[in-house]
Amino acid sequence: MKKQLLILFMILTAITAHAQQVTLYQMYSSIPQSNQVNPVFMPKSKITIGLPLISSDYVSFSAPASFDDFFTKGADDSLRIDEQKVIDAFNKSGNFDFEGNIALLFLGLRTKTGFLSLSLNSRVDAGFTLPGSLVEFAFRGSGDPGAPASIRINDINLRTSWFNELAVGYSRAINSKITVGGKLKYLQGIGTISVEGLNGYIESSMDSIHISMDSWAVHTAGEKFLNSAFPDDSVDSEFNTDYFLFKNGNKGWGVDVGVEYKLMDNLLLTASVLDVGKITWREDTKSYLFDEVKYTFEGFDLLELLEEDNNDPNSQSTIDDEIDSLENLFEPKEMEGTVFSTPLTGKFYAGGRYTLLKMHTFGVIVYGKIFKSKLTPSVALTYNLELGKILNVGVNATFRNKTFNNFGAGLSAKLGPVQVYGLVDNIQSILFAESARVISARVGLNFMFGKVKGSD
Repeated sequence: MKKQLLILFMILTAITAHAQQVTLYQMYSSIPQSNQVNPVFMPKSKITIGLPLISSDYVSFSAPASFDDFFTKGADDSLRIDEQKVIDAFNKSGNFDFEGNIALLFLGLRTKTGFLSLSLNSRVDAGFTLPGSLVEFAFRGSGDPGAPASIRINDINLRTSWFNELAVGYSRAINSKITVGGKLKYLQGIGTISVEGLNGYIESSMDSIHISMDSWAVHTAGEKFLNSAFPDDSVDSEFNTDYFLFKNGNKGWGVDVGVEYKLMDNLLLTASVLDVGKITWREDTKSYLFDEVKYTFEGFDLLELLEEDNNDPNSQSTIDDEIDSLENLFEPKEMEGTVFSTPLTGKFYAGGRYTLLKMHTFGVIVYGKIFKSKLTPSVALTYNLELGKILNVGVNATFRNKTFNNFGAGLSAKLGPVQVYGLVDNIQSILFAESARVISARVGLNFMFGKVKGSD
């Protein structure tokens, strides 16, 4: 039962949530953790210390449709599903995403020409794609009874991984115009569900339904650890600390790279590519292998149904036989100890910023995620106001999913060696939760000592 609950939990985690960190990218001058979205960014302090659990906590949920998209109120205040609004939303983008990051350690050392960093993070990355054609088919069938409807199964994607990341980064100025940075990241997988080889189609017409699917697999890892981390009353188990702290066989590597180019003293261009890498899973793994399926249903013989003896408890109806036959086609073969790899979800940022009077900064940021050759882009317009050495305030507006109604804001304050900050990429998700499609927030506290000469 725990196996099924594990799979259900991780799938639900994926579909409850395109994560973005636009506000963090624009707060490059004040928040050290902006180094996570471009390794070229350097804090102004000589030494930066981020303590476990409090230096940076980030969570982002994204869905194609909001509560208001799904439901409409009737005259009697009753709720009903608005089919057309849901279909329109999923036709724009059927991507659900969830991203979480808890910092377990952050150390930074700044010199006049460079920045060396060491960080340890525990991350969750999950996503699920549900194509609009499938949603429309679920609501309305083929639409025209005389015309066949076909749905491509390979448009459905699922990924979900929990892993720890130990990163060493370095950035430095090559000359007066170009600064480069990079990070090498050692990855240790904790749990995952991934789908491999899902390809096929469902075709329906007025008199038949045809399903054709290639062989495919669902790979999982981490069930035993999650059982120890979240035990139920029937299992007496202890938290497996060794498995969590880089002592299991699920390992991998990742790379981040970034660059900054100074066109003029007050006009800069930046770009970064993040999470190029993969994790190979070898410990506490299971795979569910599904055979190729070729199935055609052409309806039932009405006379056979009428002749069946429904009063005989030992007899099985024609309908039950058909259901059993279909279930058998999708019965997986379970294998333990399999070895498989999952790629990280690659990301990229590109931006330009113009600074006026040292306190006003205007910018443009282009952001995208790449998974299985599919790109989900966003474009943001940003503005920052820096008030002395204490306050930095940023606001932005992001064009995403064919709409320009995502507004973000960030605030950082430095009081002596203590810096606190909070970022929200979608303010309206807090003010108008019913219409929110994206929720993205980060909070943290850092200790920052010393100041690098000429870092203003």
